[in-house]
Amino acid sequence: MDKKTSDGADWEAWQTSFLNETFTNLRRFTSIPFLPEKMERVRKGVTPREIVYEEDRLKVYHYIGEGEPRFKTPLCFVFALVNRPHHGSQGRPEYRRKLR
Repeated sequence: MDKKTSDGADWEAWQTSFLNETFTNLRRFTSIPFLPEKMERVRKGVTPREIVYEEDRLKVYHYIGEGEPRFKTPLCFVFALVNRPHHGSQGRPEYRRKLR
């Protein structure tokens, strides 16, 4: 393959890519006048929920869905409030009291 053919193929690939991107962006620009109407249809607000468990500042919520449950087993998300390892009841007298 000589240099001329290779450059021509690259040029055609670039040209095709450029035209595809241009038409994609033009389609996006044509949807701009309809954005306010779409924004009004978006549901706003807080998801309905009920407190299932509460202790001090800890609260476990049950989020109430609109339809029938899709899954048998519920999910429970747990995240670290403090990023340090927990070593059981060592060094925490209030936990030692609860364990006895």
